[in-house]
Amino acid sequence: MKREIKPEKPAPHATVTLAAAHARLAQWALAVYVGTALVVTSLLIAVLVTEESHDEDQLENSMRVAAIDRSYALRRYLDLLTTELGRLASRAEIQSQDNDSTPERELLEIAHKGSTLFDVGVAILDLEGKVVWAEPHAFLPQGASFKSAEWFPDISRSRETRIVAVDPGRDNSLLYVVTPAIREGTLGGILLGAIDLSRRHFGSNQDGISEAITLITTREGDIVYPPRPPAIALDARLRSWLGGASGPREARLPLQNQKWVAAAAPLPGTDLVYALASPEGALFGKARQRMYVRTFVGLLLVMPPLFMLVLMLRRALRVFRQSEQETVERERLQILADASNLIAHEVRNALNGLGVGLDLLLKGDRGAHEGREGRIVRQLRDEMQRLSEFTGELMLFSKGIVPHPVRLDLADTVPKLTELSLDLASEAGCKIDVRVERAPVWTKVDPTLLRVVLGNLIGNALDVVAAHASSDGGFVRIVLDADQSQARVRVTDDGPGVPEAFRGHLFEPFRTTKPSGTGLGLALSRRIARAHGGDLVLETSTIGASFLLTLPTETQ
Repeated sequence: MKREIKPEKPAPHATVTLAAAHARLAQWALAVYVGTALVVTSLLIAVLVTEESHDEDQLENSMRVAAIDRSYALRRYLDLLTTELGRLASRAEIQSQDNDSTPERELLEIAHKGSTLFDVGVAILDLEGKVVWAEPHAFLPQGASFKSAEWFPDISRSRETRIVAVDPGRDNSLLYVVTPAIREGTLGGILLGAIDLSRRHFGSNQDGISEAITLITTREGDIVYPPRPPAIALDARLRSWLGGASGPREARLPLQNQKWVAAAAPLPGTDLVYALASPEGALFGKARQRMYVRTFVGLLLVMPPLFMLVLMLRRALRVFRQSEQETVERERLQILADASNLIAHEVRNALNGLGVGLDLLLKGDRGAHEGREGRIVRQLRDEMQRLSEFTGELMLFSKGIVPHPVRLDLADTVPKLTELSLDLASEAGCKIDVRVERAPVWTKVDPTLLRVVLGNLIGNALDVVAAHASSDGGFVRIVLDADQSQARVRVTDDGPGVPEAFRGHLFEPFRTTKPSGTGLGLALSRRIARAHGGDLVLETSTIGASFLLTLPTETQ
């Protein structure tokens, strides 16, 4: 006899190894994407930071250029004042040594009475520094002396025009334009014109830094403008930096616990420095906000695909692991099924032989059916019947469920199948309560297999109730209802329920809590339900256990 050699089935650990490989692949794919995303994001951030730094440099340069432009604009205005005083100084009326102030007074009244060129006033000084006449009269009192002023000796000696800051730090920002009046090489007097810088507007909306603070200082760092300087103007670091300004410059300085950007440009031909200062946040705020928005948008473009990839890989891994578990379970069940089929086949052959032998021994001996021998014979037949039913279930489980459905009305079929268990319920001292819908509930189901499912559910319920029933007995309730898509058969008892630790293994084959159980009933019943397109589950209930059998309905 030739022995049939079947191909070996893959070992269960093969799927585990495959699952591990799939997990590693998912991890590598995620790592590659994350690495790529990090590189792209780093490059993007580097580009944005570089661009933002360039923008800051441009803004600093713009502030320096603005300081230069404004200093030259102020210098041109001062040149206009110097020219005007030079024109007056060339007039013959300016002669302070003749002790007659009438010509000077008439000249000033004609030239600058009500004039806005020198918004404070114009005055004529004699060689001793005394005021000969002033227009307006309230500007400087007649006879007031400037002989002690620091600039007066220099004017008398150098005979050059000077622009002088008047008492920096006072409530106004006065500048004096002082010009000597020369007659044939002889100093005939001195003209003094005064302007108030606090009456001028130094901001500009065209250079983009109108929010910057304007400062006009001396070379020593004394504040000329504004008349009431801000707190930063009193900071020694700013005063030192402004005092060393030999040319246009810009810098970032820590002032008053805050970072500031400052730019300065000396006024040509004067002892003054024009400066601009702005907090970094105000000056660079838009550039930095633009960088933050672009960075956020870049991350926003990178992160959603990452999240989607993670979700897809997690879902794929979860599905793969579930498939792996199902594959392992199928392999295990297939091994059990092959062994069960072999055992059931051998047991059924032995039972058939025992039944035939018992019938031959008892043939014609009617007395053997009574008395003690009769009870033994009935017990033997009951045990043989139980083993036969078990082997039938075992073979049905091992060969697979192949239903032969027919169209049935469950509202009529369920009560009839339940009647088969009434005797068992009576012996157990239990009641069976059947509640069905009056309308027909049509479905296509194999009647034999449906009887197996209901028999298992009702039999299990009766066993549990009988073992734990009180003196007044227990009950088993069968309820049938339906909707347009499915029919529901609910089998409920008032027993102790299914132990929590056993719920996860309830439908596994050869798992049971009954001392004499085989563990095939619920596993077989679920396979039958799913073979019909339905399911069998354990519901949550407050009392006892409740099993729900669902089957697809069929319209007429």
